[in-house]
Amino acid sequence: MKKIILFLFIFLTGLCFGQNLALVQDLEEQLKNAQSDSDEIFVLAKLHQALYLNSPAKALEVANQSLSVSKKTGNKKFIADALTQMGDAQWVAGKNSEAVINYEEALKIYEEIKYIPGLCISYRNQGKILNNKSDFSKALEYFFKGLKLAEESGNKYEISKCNSWIGTCFKMQGLYTSALQYLTKAAEIAKSINNNEELGKNYLNIGHIMSEKGIGENQKDTLLYSVK
Repeated sequence: MKKIILFLFIFLTGLCFGQNLALVQDLEEQLKNAQSDSDEIFVLAKLHQALYLNSPAKALEVANQSLSVSKKTGNKKFIADALTQMGDAQWVAGKNSEAVINYEEALKIYEEIKYIPGLCISYRNQGKILNNKSDFSKALEYFFKGLKLAEESGNKYEISKCNSWIGTCFKMQGLYTSALQYLTKAAEIAKSINNNEELGKNYLNIGHIMSEKGIGENQKDTLLYSVK
């Protein structure tokens, strides 16, 4: 079982990398042909998403470009989105203190304009910051706030992400039964929306737990079902 999950993670990671390379090239072409500021911002957001995990420095350049164009439009939602993108790239690059500043600024804007998808992301990011500081109780509060909003709005991508982070938070505390519950749910939802990147991350976390502590028969049945 451990080997199956490891294989699936490696396979999905390789698949995502190949897909992202082609996607980046296509988006760079689309960017050249953007007809309006909103079109440019839309393409830049997709380009950032394709870049930030593997090329955070390039993704930060893209996010900065998006912030510049967004400020020109005066659209607060666009500005908050760009700040969030900057924070994501900085976080992956290990520039956590810089990421926190941008995440918190984005949260203030999303709260001001009451933009629910942005609030889901911002609450998750606040939880991520606290989780990194080992303030697990407060981190879980934010993860569950994000999850509640995501479930109420039917945002499956964010439901998967929040479940994944809740599972990761429990895993870091050694609460493996709870961790497996949320990681398995995250993996199932990621699979249902063809999010191979998130699916691979959850398989890896599940594999780590299995490697560390092993699992019981009931949990094994659940996990086997999730990877079919």
